Amino acid sequence: MSRENVELVRRLLDAYDRRDLDSLYDFYAPDFEWHLGHLEGFEFEPVYVGHDGVRQFFRQWYDAWETVDFAWEEFIDAGDQVVAVIRQSGRGKLSGADVEHGFAQLWTLREGVIVRMAIHPDRETALAAAETAERARR
Repeated sequence: MSRENVELVRRLLDAYDRRDLDSLYDFYAPDFEWHLGHLEGFEFEPVYVGHDGVRQFFRQWYDAWETVDFAWEEFIDAGDQVVAVIRQSGRGKLSGADVEHGFAQLWTLREGVIVRMAIHPDRETALAAAETAERARR
């Protein structure tokens, strides 16, 4: 099932890249959780829950940027989780500052839908979180 999970996350992020935000909700469980606890420097809630929560996050996120682009650098199969390594670039709407940085997302899937996403500062931290979650399930 893990190869299918990687492909599902790729399709989700492709839709996101096309700014086809409405189709994203087909991938998310109704009680999906979007965790930003590891994202520093932004004034967001630490967790957004459900489809309405994700919509609220997207409104806030896109309001902060004049331009924003993502490059999906790597997808790592972690069983019922997928680590996506990402490079983001953009220009802040208020500051006008150009920004480029990398981070990782840890996506958790159950029965073919995404139930959780957590942002981590880097690939290694996301992989460690995936391993910790795997050990906890054993």
